[in-house]
Amino acid sequence: MLNNITKLAYAKSLLENNFSIIPIIKGQKIPPFSHKLLEVKPNIVDLENWFEKSDYDMALAGGSVSGNLICLDFDEKYQAGLYLDWYSTLTVELKAIIDTCQHSKTRNDGRHIRFRTNSSKPTIKCAILEDRNAVIETRNEGAYALIPPSEGYENISGDLLNLPTISDEVYVQILASFKPFDYSKNHGEDNVVDAYKSSHKAHLLPSEWCEINMSFQDMLNPLGWKEIGKDKWARPNKKDAGISATTNYAGLPMFYCFTSNGHPFEANKPYSKLQMYALINHNGDTKSAVKYLAETNADFREKCSNIIEVKKEYKVLPLTRWSDLKNQDFGTQAWWVKNLIPKDAFVILASVSGEGKSWLSYNLANCIVSGKNFLEQENFKTIQGNVLYLDAENGNRIIQKRGRQLQLNDKMLFSNLADFSLNEVEGIKQLENIIIQEKIDVVFVDTFRAVAGGIKEERADEIRTFFNRFKYLKDRGVSFVFLDHHRKPNGLEGGKPKKEILFGSQDKTSGVDILLMLKKEGEQISVYQPKNRVDPEIEPFKLKISDVFDENGTKFTTLSYLGEMTKEESKKDEAKNIIMDILNDGGEYHREALLVKCQNEYDIGRTKCKEAIKELEQEKSIGVKKDGKKDTYFLRSESSVVSEFAI
Repeated sequence: MLNNITKLAYAKSLLENNFSIIPIIKGQKIPPFSHKLLEVKPNIVDLENWFEKSDYDMALAGGSVSGNLICLDFDEKYQAGLYLDWYSTLTVELKAIIDTCQHSKTRNDGRHIRFRTNSSKPTIKCAILEDRNAVIETRNEGAYALIPPSEGYENISGDLLNLPTISDEVYVQILASFKPFDYSKNHGEDNVVDAYKSSHKAHLLPSEWCEINMSFQDMLNPLGWKEIGKDKWARPNKKDAGISATTNYAGLPMFYCFTSNGHPFEANKPYSKLQMYALINHNGDTKSAVKYLAETNADFREKCSNIIEVKKEYKVLPLTRWSDLKNQDFGTQAWWVKNLIPKDAFVILASVSGEGKSWLSYNLANCIVSGKNFLEQENFKTIQGNVLYLDAENGNRIIQKRGRQLQLNDKMLFSNLADFSLNEVEGIKQLENIIIQEKIDVVFVDTFRAVAGGIKEERADEIRTFFNRFKYLKDRGVSFVFLDHHRKPNGLEGGKPKKEILFGSQDKTSGVDILLMLKKEGEQISVYQPKNRVDPEIEPFKLKISDVFDENGTKFTTLSYLGEMTKEESKKDEAKNIIMDILNDGGEYHREALLVKCQNEYDIGRTKCKEAIKELEQEKSIGVKKDGKKDTYFLRSESSVVSEFAI
């Protein structure tokens, strides 16, 4: 028997796994007080009061409050051996599914089987004896059932903290399997599945509506499938007399495809009518299929109104005590490219146009696909993964040209986007389908503006909404690298790129984990990291993009590492930014006063300040007035710089 401390820890783990826990008076089956725990989860403080300060048993609420929890309750008080009798009637496939669920022994030697489903299910009596005693029932929405370590309950197999999720179609099959054990003479329905449907007649599931209103013939015949016997089908263009698929096998309303030539269906996979309809008409997206049916079919809208209407959901603010959090082990930070692209992260790679960010991102993506260290540096150790490169800036001709020059890995996956917006649900859904189908680990988006669907980058709410569209994919382990433009630094901003020059800077930088900014100087590219949320920011480094030719005159493009920016170079960049800030705040400064201020207040040496002043003059960021032997420096306005270049 668990002590109270262990029981409390277990209750906290259950809460973290989206269960609503209900305290139960020991030895009984009732809570000690009135509650709303069938609708709203408890919090950490509630659990401490119940299981640290008191000694209650515990139960779990079924249904949506516990993540669509299902509990099958076999009561062997009236019919010993019921569970094993039922299990022996199942197909091999259903047995395999049931074996993955959590099983526990009840106080009367019965059995509870728990799993989750895709949607909430009603509580129903599944098998009733002639004497009206229910021997199999579900404890789902609006019901609860006790769990181990409650008195008289023992775990048999499985783990509540790792429950499987079973599809709605399979759940209906499980309900149908109870039919032989239902002896009620006044049940009012032919079988328990009909009872399940009848319990919410005007509230059918979309899959149930499709079972009733769609036929296999109407869906398969237009694709060229031929019915060659009752519920036996031959694929399109089949020459021999073999069977390619079956329907309604064992009385189940499913289509089962045997062949690998039955496009769009996969071999050795069952499909419900809804899944078939979605695959044929909506690229497998059942949500889009349901939405379309709701928009175009009045009967569907009426019968499935509980699915279409948005229900009010009660969310509970999650609470975590520091005593639990401080010792939690999150492991070391994982990276695709060490110091540059973390796993499960958002990254922005930004520069003005023509600075080489696409060449750099192509190379980064290629290193991930190939599992080769970026720039051949251990400091940028790279882990192999699958990459999707969304290039909305260039056509296939340009992609091919660059790919050949960079000698990209054959496994690189590209999408040349056209009129495609990731600022819409449909666009994100298509992206999700590709990520799942191709097992994508990292997505490069070239560029942010090209796929953002006309987003107003100065609008904080629109920027936040855009990034939030990707968050659930990021939480599943996918990293995103967004290429972005920033405005050209004006005369107020010195030489080192600052995150403030990024379009929509504040909300973009707050929404990403790492910001990388490029600055091209001659043949060299400097890479800066103004933000790193997961680790300390790395020192700026330099690289070079070079073209080389083989003996046949074929051009190849390579990236080479030139090392970290020296402290001297960093100091000069720092001096330039400080001088710009001083002049911006204070107007005009004599040369000597400017050098003294940099040295005394900012610890920048005179030599470095002189070099910075010289470069700023050359860049026409600052101006100078000659006053005898004294030079007076002032900040040139952006308009004066522009007008000079226009001359």
